[in-house]
Order: sequence, then structure tokens, then C-alpha cells
Amino acid sequence: MEEKRTTMWAGLAGLLVLGITLFFADRMFKGLNFDRKQTELAPSGGALAMPPHPQNSGSPSNEIAVPFTNLLLELLKSKLEGLGAISNEVLLRFRDDDGYRAFLARARGLGLNVIDSMDSLRSVRVGYSDLNDVYKDYLANKDDYGEVGANYQVNIPGIPENRQAQIEIPFGAGALGWLGINGDTSLWGDGITIAVLDSGVQPHLTFAENRVRSIDFSQSVENSDATAVANDSEGHGTAVASIAAGDNPNAQGVAPAADILSIKITGADGMSDSFTLAKAIIEAVDQGADVINVSLGSYGDSSLVRDAVAYATDAGKVIVAAAGNDTYSELAFPARYEDVISVGAVDAEGQQLSFSNSGEGLDLTAPGLDVVAAWPGDLLIDFSGTSASAPFVTGSIAALMSIYPGTTAIEAAQMLETYSNEAGALGADAAFGEGILDVGRVVQHDTPGITDVAVASHYVDLASIPEGETPMVDIIVENRGTTIVNGATLNITSDNNSRSYALPALDPGEAIVREFPIDTRLGEAQGDLTFSSELTLPGGQDFSPSDNSRTSVILFNDPAADAAAVDTSAAASDS
Repeated sequence: MEEKRTTMWAGLAGLLVLGITLFFADRMFKGLNFDRKQTELAPSGGALAMPPHPQNSGSPSNEIAVPFTNLLLELLKSKLEGLGAISNEVLLRFRDDDGYRAFLARARGLGLNVIDSMDSLRSVRVGYSDLNDVYKDYLANKDDYGEVGANYQVNIPGIPENRQAQIEIPFGAGALGWLGINGDTSLWGDGITIAVLDSGVQPHLTFAENRVRSIDFSQSVENSDATAVANDSEGHGTAVASIAAGDNPNAQGVAPAADILSIKITGADGMSDSFTLAKAIIEAVDQGADVINVSLGSYGDSSLVRDAVAYATDAGKVIVAAAGNDTYSELAFPARYEDVISVGAVDAEGQQLSFSNSGEGLDLTAPGLDVVAAWPGDLLIDFSGTSASAPFVTGSIAALMSIYPGTTAIEAAQMLETYSNEAGALGADAAFGEGILDVGRVVQHDTPGITDVAVASHYVDLASIPEGETPMVDIIVENRGTTIVNGATLNITSDNNSRSYALPALDPGEAIVREFPIDTRLGEAQGDLTFSSELTLPGGQDFSPSDNSRTSVILFNDPAADAAAVDTSAAASDS
């Protein structure tokens, strides 16, 4: 009995020691608490302090107990081997300038390769062949360290071939008109600088002489297979810049008078990393960029990039980033950060493109399928992806800043969200964010007397309907004009039903929902159901009659199509 009691207490003591060890190990490499609104780094109250074991007093972290050392080393390895982490690299951040400078001075003697460094964030990108070399230096100089973390891959997003099949309508040369951009826009963006953090902007007829200023940060970017993919990636930055600010009749950008700051951060294989991205964001701010476009993405959350975004935000700049092309239900970084304007992609029907990432925090959607863009060699191509969608928003911000002098980049971005077009479910949603970009509507928001009411969306999520309840299609109507709309009627028909609704007065910007029942038995028998809706207005001419009607098809025998109605109508946009 006594032996059992002794064994029990020994076991409990062992669990207690293990728990304490894990607690401190977890804190060991967390680093500092970085306030996103602070550009100065502040210690987090001893987060890196070693646990109070006798062997940790005095000098020499070499005398640390072997099991504890192994545990901490394994914890460090796990931090550096996550999804998207670059192998044999580590990012080191330091509490103060003295610790930062001291590390740089001793790094070579430690057998470590300093690939790059950033004074503003007291951070160093280090390559190593043996992680123990990094670990030993940390133990010997732990009071200097602020954070030990991974360097994540950042890449030009491709478009997966195995995405869900759906009918998608390309834009071609019609994207600007679809966005309501008409007439003389030659001065849009005048006096505004757009930074394009990408593969570099190469000479092209669409960029007048001296409009593009270039910085190259790609020297430290490692290429995995430069020869195999160079032709596919090196023109990416040129295409992105042309959508934001091109000045060629055949490849006109949104803000053709804007200046372009090209910061090359990818190698010939289209790959970059979170350290280089953070460095480029800070450089863009310091070089006077007003709005920064990042048509790149990563799935690693880097504190360096977060703090670089905060640096830009505190300076009154706006970063616009592509949501990603992986069909994921989460956004890529840096689009996922709250202070970044994240942009998804739609086709010329206003339909979310099958590859476009969705998720909480998406801000806007914009054209992203076969958009005409510039390519090196004075070529023009059809350019697709959220990489194309983001610069439409970037160029729109620059345009508004020039159209309304004194407007900040942040205020311009807010205007784009406020006057975006409803899509998907009513209000902000994971697929469309605040809505679809409509530049014409923004520019005309202060023009009185515009009557423009639209059938904005047909929306249903059959998977979320409780069993036993009749599913309904949400028919969303939006007043996109600048005057109150009275007396509108909404007529809805399906394969076996019809209804009419007399709508209440709608204030400018107001959207309402009317529900229409779904006959699931008929739909399952036929394989689909078709819904049509049309608005009629008493007297007066609607500014954009093309968006007064919408037709959608719900497919019942395709599980992948159960989530929402499939639009087959004209694009819901003022064009």
C-alpha cells in the first residue's frame, strides 16, 4: 500500500514538472506582444525568461537540463516546420538596437548565414545548416531576443485546374465599362503614387516615360526552378500595374495618370517570402506611396508582415491584397489582416469565380476573369485571378484621391465599400465581402436625381435550411441611385409559381429582401428550377435598366451546386 502511495505521488509530481515545463516551453519562443498600432517594439514582461530552475541561474545556458533542452529544441523545430515555412531559415527579432547590432556582429562566427536584415523592425533573416547553432545563441543571449519564427513562402497565386466547373463569363476589354468607368479619365490618379509589390514592372507602351520608378529587393529571394517558370511569372507585375494605372487605349488602367513605384520582390519562379514582403511594404511607405498593391499570397501568419501592415496603416496608407485563388474558405495573407483591403474575383455576370478564396474579412470583389492587361514585349494578354481583381481596387483608390483632393487613401477605400453593389447574401458575406466594386456609382454618389434600382442578387443556401421547413430564395433589391425610389414592383416567377410585391420607398443605398418559396420536389424531379425576377418603376427612366431583371437556376442533382443559386442574368452593375 505504501509502495502504491509512493508511486502515485511520484506520478503526480512528474505530471506537475511536465506541466510546468510545457508551460514555459510554450512561452519560450512566443516573443514580444506586438501592438499592431505601434511601430516601436515593446517587451512583453519577461515572455522569454527562462524558468526558475537552479541550473538556469548564473551563466551558461550550456548547463541546462538535457530533457528540458530537447523539449525546447523540438518546440523551436515545430515553429520552423509549419505549412509554407521555408526550410533551413529562421527570422530573428530583437528587443532593442544593441541586441540587434550585437547579433549581426557575431552571426558569421556562429556559422549562420545572414541573408537579409531590416533595421526598422530589428529583424534578421538567417539561413542555417544546423538549428542547434541558432538555439545555442538564443540560450546564450536570450535577453536580447524578441522573437524566433519561421520565414514563410509568399508566391504569385496560380489558378487550380481541379476547381468546381461552372459557366463563367470573361471580361475581355470591357472591364472598365462594366465598372461604370466611362468618358475622359486621363487625369485619374494624377499626383498619386501606387506601389506594386510583385515581380517587377517592365517597360511597356502603356507606361509613359518616367512614370515607373523601380526598386529591386529580389536579390535575396531564392528561386526553386527559375528556368521552368520564368516566362509565366516575370510579366505578372507588369499586368498588375497596367490594370491599376496603364495608359494605353488597348490596355487602359483605372488611374492612368498615377505614378508607379515598382518594388520587385519575387524571383524568376514567382516566389518570395514574408521577410522580403515586410521589407517592401515599409520601403513603399518610406518612398511616399499612397496605396500599395500586393497581388501575392501566403498561408503563413508572419508577425513581420503584420507589423509592416501596421506601419503602413499608421502612416495613412492603404494596402490592397489578393484574396487568393485556391478555392479556400479562408483568405491568404496579407489579405486576411484586418487593416488590409482584401479583394476576391467575379466574372462578367457578377458571379463569384470558382477559384476565388472566400472567408471572414473579405472586403470587396472585382473583375478577375480574362481581363485585358499588358505583358512584357508590348504584348497584351487575358489575365485572370484575384491578382487581377486587386489592382482594380488599388487604381480606384488612387482615382478617387485625385478626383476628390484632400481625400485620404483610407477614406477612398471606405467610399468604395460604401457604394459597392450588393451580391450574394444581404450585407457583408464571405463570398463577396461588402459587395462588388462599382466605380461609376462612387463617382456619381453626390450627383442628385439618379434613379437606379436593381435586382442585386438571388441567394439561397439549401444546406442550411432546417429539416421540415420550406426553403426560400432571397430576392435582394437595392437602390443604387441618389434619389428615393417610390412605387417599384417586384415580379417573381419560377417553373410553377409567380408572385408580385409592391415595394416600400427605398432610400439611396438601401437594400431589402423578398422571399420566394422553392418547390424542392419539382426541382428534384426536373433536376433544376429556374427563377426570374423583374422590377418595374412607375414613370421615369431607370439609369441602368439592364440590372432591373435577373434569372437564376438552382441545380438539384449536383451536390457541388447546392449552396447557392446560379445566376444566368446580365451582370448586376452600373455599366
